Amino acid sequence: MTNEPPISMVDEYRRQVDVARAWLAEGSRAAVARLSAAGWMGHLELGIYGEPATRYYMKDGGVFVDDKSGTREIEPADVRFEGLLPRHLEFVASKLENVLAESGL
Repeated sequence: MTNEPPISMVDEYRRQVDVARAWLAEGSRAAVARLSAAGWMGHLELGIYGEPATRYYMKDGGVFVDDKSGTREIEPADVRFEGLLPRHLEFVASKLENVLAESGL
């Protein structure tokens, strides 16, 4: 038995790394527009400090957050103020990149 993630998960990991890195680097609607144009229609799910999962996703060129308060559109730059600090994105991106590297993918 290997620790290799299923192929479908590899694509999802890469998409999550892409969006995490884009938000860290740009933090603007430009990042959303660029990723949307590239066909990224996934989401980034994270549980923060034991809270229920908070889901950030892109739809129709906007960024939405879905958490215990409901679903609402936010500015990409506001992600850090919605409980998802840049260090969390960095952690997630690094962790996913390590999984891919360790799996040789």
